[in-house]
Amino acid sequence: MNTLKNASNRVEELKQIELEHRLWIESNGERGKQADLSGVDLSRSNLRGMSFQRANLKEAILIGANLCTANLEGAHLQGCRLSGASLQWSNLKESDLQNADLGCAHLQFADFSKAILTRANFEGAFLHNAWFWEAIALAANFSRANIDFTSFRGADLRKASFTCAIIQNADMRGSNIGESDFTGAQILLSDFRKANLPGSELSNAILDKGNLF
Repeated sequence: MNTLKNASNRVEELKQIELEHRLWIESNGERGKQADLSGVDLSRSNLRGMSFQRANLKEAILIGANLCTANLEGAHLQGCRLSGASLQWSNLKESDLQNADLGCAHLQFADFSKAILTRANFEGAFLHNAWFWEAIALAANFSRANIDFTSFRGADLRKASFTCAIIQNADMRGSNIGESDFTGAQILLSDFRKANLPGSELSNAILDKGNLF
């Protein structure tokens, strides 16, 4: 675990860790050092625009943190606590967010393409224009999330929960939503063509006629 020595010097320390990590990425591990912030409490820290691609952030505490435009592609974020965090325009492609908590997080334009999101919690999150292309989100929780113009195209959403979510203009084409629960969800103008639906609970969802199945 990497610990930050002094809260008052947190910004400077993070910048130095990021600098060493960038060098590690750019040199393919020959120079610098991979960032290890596993388990570190960075709640409400300003990490805007920082690059921690392929960094170790397992079980890091990032509650309410500012991660707008951050590069977290391929990062290890298993069990990470990101509730209420700002992740607008962040890059989380191919990252591992198994069991991570993103409840009420701001995820507008965030990219989760090909990420591993098994059992991740997105309850109450704001998902406007986000991408989940080919993500693996088995048993993920999207309950009460606000999902607008977001694409889950080709994603594996088996046994996911969308209970009481507001889903508008979503692209679910080719996704696997078998055994997923949409009880109480409001689904408007969304595209489910070629989605795998067997066992999904859609009977108690509020479906607009503009949806495509």
